[in-house]
Amino acid sequence: MRRLVVLLVVATLLVPALAASADSGDDQEACNYGEICLSDLGTNERWRKHFWNNANYNGYQWWDATDDHYEGAVRDDTSGVRNRDSVCDVRLTNDAIIDQDYTVANDGQLHSLVGVFDNKADWHTRVNC
Repeated sequence: MRRLVVLLVVATLLVPALAASADSGDDQEACNYGEICLSDLGTNERWRKHFWNNANYNGYQWWDATDDHYEGAVRDDTSGVRNRDSVCDVRLTNDAIIDQDYTVANDGQLHSLVGVFDNKADWHTRVNC
């Protein structure tokens, strides 16, 4: 019985660590102040990835907040952005088309990219700081 309790405690401590490892911002699963938070709106923001500062999405995967695992590439698969950066707007850029970008205001609101820049972002830059 004691061994079972120890295993349950260890498992409980590991779950937040897994979620935090998916976050390149403050290591928390929530979209917090100072972060640029990407999501897949088709999954009710179930898939997410957070950043501080600029980021190229090569090699990054979505964190599945429901099943606690990585699933699919972030690059060219973003449909929602919440800009909670402390100061700057955020410019999303598509490498496939020259001068194709989309700027998200620093307002903390969830911005849908569907029909505008859906599934086209390859990286982002902090701008208008």
